[in-house]
Amino acid sequence: MNLAAVILMISQCGQYTVDQPNTRALGHGEYGATLRFGPSGGVLGYFGVGVLDRFSFGLSLGGANVLGSEDLELYNPGVQIKAQILTGGLLAPEWAVGFDNQGFGSRGGGRYMIKSKGFYSTVGKGFDFGGGEFYINGGLNYTLENDDESSLDIFFGQELAIMDQFALLAEYNPALNDPRAGNGGYLNAALRIRLAESVVLDFALRDILGNSAEELNRLIKIGYQGSF
Repeated sequence: MNLAAVILMISQCGQYTVDQPNTRALGHGEYGATLRFGPSGGVLGYFGVGVLDRFSFGLSLGGANVLGSEDLELYNPGVQIKAQILTGGLLAPEWAVGFDNQGFGSRGGGRYMIKSKGFYSTVGKGFDFGGGEFYINGGLNYTLENDDESSLDIFFGQELAIMDQFALLAEYNPALNDPRAGNGGYLNAALRIRLAESVVLDFALRDILGNSAEELNRLIKIGYQGSF
């Protein structure tokens, strides 16, 4: 696998920064699987496949308190759909639209602790340099978990892939549609490490500003990407 392909794999594994989607979709015949271990014994698994070029479909399954002694709370299966409309170029950005009804944390009152994105659109741009790539994106989403607040929100992410081993990730979601988020929204950061040719491991700090019920918490994700 050449350096460009490795950087792309490191950047798009899971198609998320930490919680926020990026503009990358799986190509035709590609597939990805991610296991996410979060606070309060939460475990969430994702599996996605590129059914057409730049169009991917995925499912997620998991729950809160999967690990530990508290009562198990299984999530309803989640669905992820993404289409990359623009692939980018020298000056042109990447653009993707999608749907994701998988939120994070415990569920109650018709919503997850961290609301799912619902329908979203995101625009991003990658900039190559000698040893890697810097990528930045921003998006708008409309959640279906809107019983307690309006549906519209925005989000931002950035990724710095260094050589073929590491990526530094950061994202911010002001949570304009979430009355539980206080005034600061959600700031997350992560280190992504390439363990093998198609395997990456994320160590993340979520809610650095401490605005959710879980406040500052740690997350581990392991992802695999391959092709048929």
